[in-house]
Amino acid sequence: MITEILNKVPQELLLITPMEEVIAPSFLELNDLARVDGVDLRVLVVRDCGRIRACAICYVKRRRHHGLQLTIYELFGYHLHDYSRLFAEDEEALDCLMQLAEQDAKFHHCDMIYWANIPKELVPSDHWKITSEMKIFNAKESEDGWKELYNRKSIKRFRNKAAKVAPYHVEVIDGVVPLVLMKELSSFHINRWRFAGSVSPFVSNKKRKEEYIVHPINKHYLRVMLGDELLACHYGMKYGKTLLWHTPVINPKYLALSPLRLLLGETALYCEKNGLEAIDFGLGDEAYKNGYCTVPRITCTYQRALSLRGQLSSAIALAHQKGIDQLLLDCKSIAKIIKDRFKCARVLKYISKKEEGKIAFDKRFVHISTWSEF
Repeated sequence: MITEILNKVPQELLLITPMEEVIAPSFLELNDLARVDGVDLRVLVVRDCGRIRACAICYVKRRRHHGLQLTIYELFGYHLHDYSRLFAEDEEALDCLMQLAEQDAKFHHCDMIYWANIPKELVPSDHWKITSEMKIFNAKESEDGWKELYNRKSIKRFRNKAAKVAPYHVEVIDGVVPLVLMKELSSFHINRWRFAGSVSPFVSNKKRKEEYIVHPINKHYLRVMLGDELLACHYGMKYGKTLLWHTPVINPKYLALSPLRLLLGETALYCEKNGLEAIDFGLGDEAYKNGYCTVPRITCTYQRALSLRGQLSSAIALAHQKGIDQLLLDCKSIAKIIKDRFKCARVLKYISKKEEGKIAFDKRFVHISTWSEF
């Protein structure tokens, strides 16, 4: 077999994407995304008699990984699409692909190769780490089909309640999402994440809106409206007969109307009308998903440390899995409390000395050491 590293996706893979039903971005979709991001791609190709036996679209990324700043050799598109794609006909071709990846990663002085969230159907190997999580609602596995999601009494109640506030209607766009609507989604998303104490990807990645608009052929956007005002919206991607539940956003002004339930109900109704069979809830462990998922999504991860920093990051990840990191954090928290109290005692002693004891025992002063106490 012959290996090569290209800076663009081979034309034969752009025309025909193997296993299109798998919920992962196609090579054509990744190629379009790369043009928006301006990424220096490392396209790994394994050929045999001129025919492609394996391919992976990679890039080199400097980012934090398990608390350390690392240079990582990873699959392109993972941070946007939730799931990753690679192509390998068999384990022999995959092994050849991984050898090529290791050579190129070392050439770029990478600390680690980290390929995550690859659907098991794409990995012809039994040696990679397997993760099975309840991520999918499959209408064919449900006794009531899609009605299980949209015909609930609570959905009907909140829909009727919402209709009393303002005219209730649903808008659907399959294809090109106008930039004005993408800016609306971005604005609500930023405010929602800020309310939760986090930074929205629309803030940390200035190209996020353009990334969402690119390759419109499989994009889906649904808005639930109250008159001219947004109640909730969802941006997702369709792969085969599955809709990836990617970016749901709600208007916090109408929390009393349970906008997320209404959004999911309307999405289920859309799926039924358009012949879709499943919703994949993708990344994120939000509690509400547990009540809807009925089928596991099985994915593979390949991780190989190439430096001491990479090995340390792997050790931290292992400690996290074993719960050791929580023990260390607890010890660190206890040490901090002791240190803060000692420091506080010194400060109070100093104040007491300067103010003749008038403040040291003043009940207006409270020592707060944790966020929960605050």
